[in-house]
Amino acid sequence: MSVDKLAWDNPHLRDKTRRRLMREKVLELTLPPHNKNKNQIADAINRSTGLVYKLQRELVDEGKLDLTDKGYIKKRTLPRDQSLFEDLTKTEFGQFAAVKRWIQLMRQDKVKDFHYQVTNFYKVCKTLDVKPNAFLDDIELVQDMWVRFVEKFRNGESYYMVKQKNRSELKTGNAIPNHYLYSVRSFITRNGKQIPPSYLKIESNHTDSYSYVMLNDRERKVAVDYMEEKFGTEIKNIFVLHHEFGPRSETLFSMKPTFVRQTTTIDGVSCEYYKVLIFEQKQNRRYEKIAITPEAREVIKTLEDGKLIHSHNDKKAGREMYNSCLRSLYQKLGRYDPQFKENLDVGTEEWYYHNMPSHVIRHSCVHWLMRASGERADVVSSMFWDKPETLKVYAKNSLDAILQQGVCYFCNPPDEPDPNAIRYCSIRHALAYYNNGGRAKNEIDTERSVHISNDSNAYV
Repeated sequence: MSVDKLAWDNPHLRDKTRRRLMREKVLELTLPPHNKNKNQIADAINRSTGLVYKLQRELVDEGKLDLTDKGYIKKRTLPRDQSLFEDLTKTEFGQFAAVKRWIQLMRQDKVKDFHYQVTNFYKVCKTLDVKPNAFLDDIELVQDMWVRFVEKFRNGESYYMVKQKNRSELKTGNAIPNHYLYSVRSFITRNGKQIPPSYLKIESNHTDSYSYVMLNDRERKVAVDYMEEKFGTEIKNIFVLHHEFGPRSETLFSMKPTFVRQTTTIDGVSCEYYKVLIFEQKQNRRYEKIAITPEAREVIKTLEDGKLIHSHNDKKAGREMYNSCLRSLYQKLGRYDPQFKENLDVGTEEWYYHNMPSHVIRHSCVHWLMRASGERADVVSSMFWDKPETLKVYAKNSLDAILQQGVCYFCNPPDEPDPNAIRYCSIRHALAYYNNGGRAKNEIDTERSVHISNDSNAYV
């Protein structure tokens, strides 16, 4: 590549943009399939090895590169899907013109997961023992093939490229293999064929039902006490921050947060809260979070900035232990019985509590923040996702939310409070409520009136 074609050498770029472009290129060249050393990367980007070293360290801080125990950049192997893809392109499957065309178009359109889509489509073809071009045939025949694949998939009879320990463990009940269907649809449409609306339909993957799997406000308090009594202070602290911020479990055990204490006065209540930026590696960006509950604020005061929130050397083992603690909690709350864990159907709440225990807390955090913000999906979404549309499932008004519109336990409390679902008109009033010992504004006004009356009587 000639020097004048390097994107970061554009004289009109800001320094921050220039450095970001170089960092992205350094990451690409460091990882498979390139695996370049510092000298090779320096030549490729026309910069010094010293700058390459600094850029790689910045990528380590962002969680995009790892270090060995001795402090060197860890050489990663080729991701499994990409490795399988490279092998597939050399087989008969990869030589079909329709497959080559499909791959070329996905590359042109910069489809990020095209390796994954190709390997999935290959598995579909192998399972059914058909050539790729069979999916360019009459749509009725294609639909029949897809129905046969779903049946085989659910019976644990689909083709797997990686050896499995026990084929009986692969039975997936009522699971919907949408990840395979996406690849089939992509292959067909990128080869110039249209799919009628009633064919190869993407089915619901139970997102709606899963999104309502959560702990209510009373259960959250029970959970805090249970985690400490049963598993100790550290697990309790992890749980408290997990429910307060809702990060993914990988982030929860890798983040090294720095908390910024803030104070304000809201309707006469002196308030304390904490702000923190948490980097989500899956989304490759930082999200600003806020800690307002008394439990979270107390935990934060015990932590050291820039350090892990746990003491586990093996983060994966730490996550597994924490998930085990969550399952114990769900059992205590009566959400599922672990003795039936082998017979849980995909799509049921019990399956979700057992198989995705950490994600339950992420869901629970989102629902809590929706109640705390006055059902402001835009506010809550900014703490988790790039687009508010991602929150649409949570934003659907339940009957309870509709009946309690306008209720705020701080400024407009209901006549009959519900300790399971405490609501506020805004995050600001939620903050005041938590800093006021869980008391409403009218209780403060009453106290003030009593004090003023007593002071007046003193001069009579």
